[in-house]
Amino acid sequence: MWLCSLDMSVSFSEHLLAVVLTAVLRNILFCALRAHWLTRINLCVRQSSVHLSPTLLLVLSQ
Repeated sequence: MWLCSLDMSVSFSEHLLAVVLTAVLRNILFCALRAHWLTRINLCVRQSSVHLSPTLLLVLSQ
């Protein structure tokens, strides 16, 4: 009986650890993806602003 309850508590703690690890990994992955997309968006904005600024200067100068 004692061995059975000990086994149950071990499996419960393993389950809890798996849930916590999954949540942490998902959070890390989400943050990494978000950072990746933010840098890509920033790069796109920077590139488009580099392409737009000469055109804007030409339009403003005329």
